Amino acid sequence: MTAPPVIVAIPARNEVIHIGPCLRALAAQPSAATAIAGVIVFANNCTDATAAVAASIVAPFPIEIISAELAPEHAHIGHARRGATDAALAFMKRGGFDDAIIAGTDADSRAEPGWLAALQAAFSDDVAAVCGAIDLAGPLPPPLAAALSEEAAYAETSARVVAWLDPLAHDPWPNHIWCWGANFAVRASTLVAAGGSPIVDLAEDRALHAELKRLDFAVRHSASVRVRTSARYAGRAPGGFAQQLVTYANDAQAFADFYLEPAAVTWHRARERGIARRRWGNRPGFGAWWADHEANRADLTRQRIAIAALTAETSRLRAMLTAASGRSDSSPLAAAEPPQRRGAARQ
Repeated sequence: MTAPPVIVAIPARNEVIHIGPCLRALAAQPSAATAIAGVIVFANNCTDATAAVAASIVAPFPIEIISAELAPEHAHIGHARRGATDAALAFMKRGGFDDAIIAGTDADSRAEPGWLAALQAAFSDDVAAVCGAIDLAGPLPPPLAAALSEEAAYAETSARVVAWLDPLAHDPWPNHIWCWGANFAVRASTLVAAGGSPIVDLAEDRALHAELKRLDFAVRHSASVRVRTSARYAGRAPGGFAQQLVTYANDAQAFADFYLEPAAVTWHRARERGIARRRWGNRPGFGAWWADHEANRADLTRQRIAIAALTAETSRLRAMLTAASGRSDSSPLAAAEPPQRRGAARQ
């Protein structure tokens, strides 16, 4: 399949400072006039001029502003993201498109100059969704910068291990392990099949990612599709990304991101999934089976890792990968737990 037109969906609440730069960055993309069919700004519960600023932006594509007043119990990212993506789907139907890429971003994020071209390229073949990468606008406080650097190094090593033990043709290395609402694009037909953007009050991006994987949709994690997002400490969602940044900057004993686990667990999970996937073959249903299997196995229970432990765990995970890939029987299926860590994840 080739990449269809892009419709960008942006939830925005009191983003008068950021919405202009966000929209101008999209308008400045090469081929924006032909590749971006439209942009939806879902301005919910705003008490500032977010909608007015959005309406003032001149762009080579239509910008549709929806001003919404959500009930207090619904005024969270789940309903806001759902409102934006539902409006994008309605825009697609009115425009007569058979399908479109519904590209979600945040109002405090700016697409990098090559974002649009990289996004369309990532949607080649049978890819149903693309998780891009984010960079934080600096400067950052030294403790936060150090924590994020350690996290990035471990995440990169984790992605290498997953690509080695559970390789996927549609998501080849170099890739990453993240899914961020600020840079998450889904084919419209896929989004509808998945039931739309999940209405949860936190981590709606992870909930959608999990559902797409459960339904066996091909998800690509592209490091080339990049946006730059604000490193603000006052966020819209309690427990969200802004609060995570505050914690990283002030708590040396904080846990790293939920996606990051100790080296032995990372290796064990990827290896078990890779073996199971190959035994499953081309039959449909692997994603749902694996989700249930993973949830019911004690040795696959999610484990957290502290920021302070990341340096040592990165070294450990790199050593495990080096030991396994250097053996003569170094195919992913043949790779056992590295000798120095054999069985550690099962104890």
